[in-house]
Amino acid sequence: MSENTPKLEKMTDFFVARLDGYEAHMLENGNEGYRKIAELIPADTAKILDLGCGTGLELDEIFKRLPQVSVTGMEKVPIGNINNNNR
Repeated sequence: MSENTPKLEKMTDFFVARLDGYEAHMLENGNEGYRKIAELIPADTAKILDLGCGTGLELDEIFKRLPQVSVTGMEKVPIGNINNNNR
C-alpha cells in the first residue's frame, strides 16, 4: 500500500464511529430510497429477513406500506440496543 492510499477501517469501527449521526443523516439523504425499496416488496409479503439491518431505519417505510409484515433483523456489528421504536 502506498503512502497516499487511505487505510481502510474495519466495518465495525466504521459503523460505530458514525452511529450517533447515522439516522439523522440517512433521513435527510436517503428517505426516497427507503420508499422505493418498500414499493418493491410484494403486497402479500408476510415475513422479511433483514440481513445487515443496522438500525432498521428503512423499516419505517416498509411498515407504512405493509403494517402486517413480520421482520427479523440480523446485524453482525455489535451496536447494542438502539431500537427504541418497538419495531
